[in-house]
Amino acid sequence: MATALVVSALGALALTSGIALAAGQPQDMRDHPMGDMTRAQVIEMANKHFDRLDVNHDGKLDRADREAMHAKMAAEMFDRADTNHDGMISREEWNAGAARLAEMRGHDGAMGGPGMQGRPMMRHMAMMADADGDHAITREEFQKRALEHFDRVDTNHDGKISAEEREQAHAAMRERFERK
Repeated sequence: MATALVVSALGALALTSGIALAAGQPQDMRDHPMGDMTRAQVIEMANKHFDRLDVNHDGKLDRADREAMHAKMAAEMFDRADTNHDGMISREEWNAGAARLAEMRGHDGAMGGPGMQGRPMMRHMAMMADADGDHAITREEFQKRALEHFDRVDTNHDGKISAEEREQAHAAMRERFERK
């Protein structure tokens, strides 16, 4: 019975791992410059993000990396929920975790919260980065996609993105998603 509870809890935690990842997104982006950003900085940022996502360090982002990341996140979430560290999640620990999740969602029960609205867009961007359609993204494909985005946002084509250009791009993106 205890094993079934642990397996069920891990399954539920794995299903919600996307919420934790999206909620963590703004903190993960701390290395994002808030002033002007150059092409060199974009490549540097892309490389840092690629290295973080390439969990098995095989030079490509694929299903194995996603599965490893999800397993790691599920284990971390289980550890956070198992506050007394006995290897099981009691009803009280489960309810406390559910309350924290509801708080993250803004108390209204809606899925997501900050950062979740961009998740389908990020998946779409990842698919677009897979230039050769092999369901894996190489560092070169990742960098190329980041630079294509840079070039679209750099509206005055001066080789850098200003805070104003970034805000204009964010506003345009918000408007597109609000229309859907």
